[in-house]
Amino acid sequence: MMEQILKEIQQMNENFQQIDERFQKMDDRFEKLEEKMDHKFDMVAEQLDRMESTLDSVAKTANVDSIAILERIDKNTRSLNQDIEFLSKKSGRHELYFNRIQNS
Repeated sequence: MMEQILKEIQQMNENFQQIDERFQKMDDRFEKLEEKMDHKFDMVAEQLDRMESTLDSVAKTANVDSIAILERIDKNTRSLNQDIEFLSKKSGRHELYFNRIQNS
């Protein structure tokens, strides 16, 4: 009888060892998974940082470019306004002459 109990205890001990080995394997897998996820998160964080710095530089450059374009448009518009005023005076004179000729 005692021998039977010892066998059962030994069997239970072996079962516990097997369970312990399985838990250890699962623990190892979780550690590997955690390392991979940490690595992936670090990569994503680096990519987001690069994207943010790129967007910042694009925004700064865009502002400078936009200002330059707006200044060029303003310069061209100013000269166009002067040209329109000049031509409207000339056109007005011609209209005045034509009006005089028609009414004479």
